[in-house]
Amino acid sequence: MALNAQRKTNIRHLEKPKYEVFTSEMKLTISSYIKNERWSPELISNSINDMVSHERIYQWIWECKHTNTKETKPYKKLYQYLKHGKRRRKRGNRKDSRGVILDRTPIAKRPAIVAQRKRIGDIEVDLMMGRNHKGALLVMTDRATLHTRLKKLTAKDSNQVYQAIISNLMRNKYKPKTLTFDNDKAFSCHTKVANRMDVKTFFTRPYTSQDTILTKVYKEVLIDSQKSSDECDFTIF
Repeated sequence: MALNAQRKTNIRHLEKPKYEVFTSEMKLTISSYIKNERWSPELISNSINDMVSHERIYQWIWECKHTNTKETKPYKKLYQYLKHGKRRRKRGNRKDSRGVILDRTPIAKRPAIVAQRKRIGDIEVDLMMGRNHKGALLVMTDRATLHTRLKKLTAKDSNQVYQAIISNLMRNKYKPKTLTFDNDKAFSCHTKVANRMDVKTFFTRPYTSQDTILTKVYKEVLIDSQKSSDECDFTIF
C-alpha cells in the first residue's frame, strides 16, 4: 500500500503544471533581438525587464545548437548571430559585467535637432582599431560640418580615450552640445567627459551603423591615419 501511494504521488508531481521561468515568449523575444538587432545576451538580459540571466540565454542557445527536439529546432542556428560565434564566459561567483556601460543614455532619447544636422557641436565619436588590434584611432566628427579630428592611441583603455576626447574637444573653436558614442567599453568614461565639458552623451544601438554618419568619412580617415602626425583634422565637402 505504501509503495503504491508513493508511486501515485510521484505521478501527480510529474503531471501537475509547473511554473515556467524561461517562457516561449521570452525565447521568441530573445531570438528577435539577436537576429534583427544583433543584441548580445548580456545586453538583452540587462535591458529587458523580467528577463533571465545572460548565462541562461547562452545555455539555451547552445542547447538548441546541439539538439534536434521540436522545441529547439527553430532556434538551432541562432548561435551564428552571436558576435563571436561561440560562448565566452568567466568562471567564478563574481558578477559578469561584459558589454555593460553604466549610466548610458540610448540614442532614442537624443534631441531631434541632432538628426537634422543643422547645428554645430553635435559630435559622433568612434574608434578604429589598428592591425592585429595594436593601437587605435579616435575619430570625432561634427554631424553638421563633417569636420573630423583624429588622434592616434597606443591602446584603447578608457583613461587614454578620455584624455584624447578632452584634448580634441578643447581644440575646437565651438562648444560641444552632444556626443554620440559607439557601444565600445572604451567609452565607459563618458560620464567623466560629460561632467568635464558640460555636454550630454548618448549611445547608438548595438551593431547599427545607420545611427552614425562616420562611415562616410572612413575612407578619408584611412588615408590620413597613415600620416606620421599623431593628430590631424579635416573637413569633407
